[in-house]
Amino acid sequence: LDEALAELAPRIPRGVETRASALSGSDATVRILGFPRAALRQAEAAIRIELEGQLPFEASEAVLDHMLLSQPGADPASLLVAVARTDTVRALVDLLGRHGLDPEALAVGALPLLHLVPRGHALLSEDGVCILDMGRAETDLAVLCGGRPAFLRSFRVGAEDLTRAIAKTFRVPRGEAEAVKVTRLTLEGDPAAHHEPSMRALVEDAQGGLASLLGPLRRTLVELRAR
Repeated sequence: LDEALAELAPRIPRGVETRASALSGSDATVRILGFPRAALRQAEAAIRIELEGQLPFEASEAVLDHMLLSQPGADPASLLVAVARTDTVRALVDLLGRHGLDPEALAVGALPLLHLVPRGHALLSEDGVCILDMGRAETDLAVLCGGRPAFLRSFRVGAEDLTRAIAKTFRVPRGEAEAVKVTRLTLEGDPAAHHEPSMRALVEDAQGGLASLLGPLRRTLVELRAR
């Protein structure tokens, strides 16, 4: 990661107004909490009290932030709350700072990708828009309603699972499997449509590697639709 950031820093053009960074979804706890609107005047204290006993660490050792989800005047109010260990947040900020990449915004999971959507874009007025960010070891889901995050979840499945599946099926080293994935793999369409047997096997194998992501992802979306 240090090497990647060192290579990235000089490539960022001058004049960039906002740099947003992501805290891994597995490094944070995300909750949707409801409070009487009157309690929002002391929202942080109310959130810390509510989260006592729900976190795998002491609330006093945590950094937290919240975003109002409900419409103005709604009572009780609904808040999207993100919590992470102070040490974890500090380590990420320090790592970025060493390369001159101090983030203006630090969000969780796929949320920083929202900065890539221009203001006024049609997507920001729709409900049920899903952003899926597949990383090496995990995949983050963000669901937007009216341009605001309404749901976040992290899955411990990523692009590395595809590499492992290819390496196992074709009996090749990991590095060779990664090169095949990057240069040859396409997941569009039906595997049977590929005339070349090796490509058909590659696509089928990659889709098998994705099964551990697609199952829980599908269940999550069905659950959200039911709400």
